[in-house]
Amino acid sequence: MQICPKCRYERMPADTGPSWQCPKCGIAYAKYNPSTLPSAHKPLSSDVVQEFQSRRRFTWQIIRPWLAITAAGFASLFLAIGGKHRVLTELWELNLVFGTFAVLFISIGRISFAVNKYYRCPACDKVPMIVNSGVLADPKVCPHCDAQLK
Repeated sequence: MQICPKCRYERMPADTGPSWQCPKCGIAYAKYNPSTLPSAHKPLSSDVVQEFQSRRRFTWQIIRPWLAITAAGFASLFLAIGGKHRVLTELWELNLVFGTFAVLFISIGRISFAVNKYYRCPACDKVPMIVNSGVLADPKVCPHCDAQLK
């Protein structure tokens, strides 16, 4: 398996095309050299760090109220379904459960949208995340391009 030095795509046995070329971004593995990029396209390390920290703060500002709404949604769902003191009638309980699911769906969707839109590495424009672990909350380096973020 070969990993592309530019886009970090891991070549699969089922990939078609020449073995010397990345099937995702099309670069020739042997010819890729990030130091040959024009200096206008290479952001300075301090600029990348400042830009990412600014994006991180902005993203957290946007999702903070949605996180609170999500927590409240889970709390009301717990009260409706498994609360110790069952004081709600069945109709109210049903309405509360469906309303809570709607609130949870909307708030989790809004959090996902904000993270995917704003929480991106300035160097490669990808969300800093690890495939099976999810989004990194405060990464030191970008897992895609190894740019310094902190």
